[in-house]
Amino acid sequence: MSLTVPKNPQNSGLAIGTAIPGMKLESWDKTSYTLSALSSFTAFIYVSMYCTYCIDLLPQLTHVQEKHSNCSIFLFSTGDEEDHRSMVEYFQWNFPIFHMDQSDMEEYFRVKYLPFMMLINKTGNVVSKGVIYNERDFDHLTKKYMYN
Repeated sequence: MSLTVPKNPQNSGLAIGTAIPGMKLESWDKTSYTLSALSSFTAFIYVSMYCTYCIDLLPQLTHVQEKHSNCSIFLFSTGDEEDHRSMVEYFQWNFPIFHMDQSDMEEYFRVKYLPFMMLINKTGNVVSKGVIYNERDFDHLTKKYMYN
């Protein structure tokens, strides 16, 4: 998996229109989630604790969450339970964080580049995706869906 600036990031992630896997995952705080059971637009954001671009993105997620209250966030991170607990306490996040190895990100979600985001609609289909370095990138990927 590459952590450099990709030449064609649209080749990463599930194809637009594809349904996300209906898998059940447990967040860092042991809450269970079924990924395909969504009640609103949901941003699946993928990060690595070894990626400087990913680390730079994390503080911006607080404002993203406040600004886009009509969109849920699911964060998939290579961090361990202590990393996730620390992030939640420091940033005061109330969205789920799931541990996922980079190899699993690629196997289940076809994510090859980090940090990466896929916007999922209520029916569990990918409607937008791309590399996301900051809040402006989030806005760009969600604008067509969040404000109509």
